[in-house]
Amino acid sequence: GRLRLEYRASSHESTMHRALYILQPTTELSGEYKCSVSTFTDEDFMIGKMVVIAPEKHLYLVQSRTALERVNITCRAVGVFPEPKMALFREDVITGDSVKLKARVETIPQDYHYDIEATTTLQDEYLDTPTVFYCELYIPNTSYKRRKSFTYYPGSMESLSSVNNAGTLRRPALLILTMLSILSRLALPRFF
Repeated sequence: GRLRLEYRASSHESTMHRALYILQPTTELSGEYKCSVSTFTDEDFMIGKMVVIAPEKHLYLVQSRTALERVNITCRAVGVFPEPKMALFREDVITGDSVKLKARVETIPQDYHYDIEATTTLQDEYLDTPTVFYCELYIPNTSYKRRKSFTYYPGSMESLSSVNNAGTLRRPALLILTMLSILSRLALPRFF
């Protein structure tokens, strides 16, 4: 069974059975429950909601260049229950306040969990050097909240190290050098 039947919430006779001890609760147990109490003279009941929270299996926050002087910020959480919410923020360097970013948020329902992703694209010219970005994942009506952050340096190739896209922007220069090397080896007429 899923219950520890010998569990007692207290040693007092009238309150010892006021709670249940659920063994390894899972998300499919979330829902409304009704508790009924009967005596020889009266009967009463209460209905309560139980939410079993499944924390995310993974929380990613990544950056990538979409074009010159533009950065894409993406936060993704996998395997959360119940349905979560997500927001992207940047910290204001002068005030220290958090500024919520306009982002596209997509929630994908799975079997007894959700995946969620928030994405935004920003231009470097509007960002401070450095800029701290963070992602906040939370479950409404609970105290569950997770954050992930990173520091971004606009215009800097080093800020792309976590995404490993830096090599793609250096390839045109490598191609030009290779072409110059090939052209210099061609048998061109020499004037000396």
